[in-house]
Amino acid sequence: MLLTHPAVLECANAYQKTLDAEKGKGTPAQDAEQLARQDFFRTLPGLENPESIREHVACISYAMLFGMIDQKTGAKLLYSAQIASGSFDRY
Repeated sequence: MLLTHPAVLECANAYQKTLDAEKGKGTPAQDAEQLARQDFFRTLPGLENPESIREHVACISYAMLFGMIDQKTGAKLLYSAQIASGSFDRY
């Protein structure tokens, strides 16, 4: 899959770079995946404005789709994005 969205590309690359590096060092797979997820979360866009929320949702959706994060964690993160998004609604 060709990634073109900059935020998704950054998050996916952070995950994959760490995963590859840790596996290259001989880190057990489960530990390598945990470290990769930590780097993914470090690069995840914040929730401070509508654009960053859209980027956050795109990254989480991609990560859930490709098994980088589990469905339960992803659902919680998407819910937090939904709540943050509501704070920008205009009445």
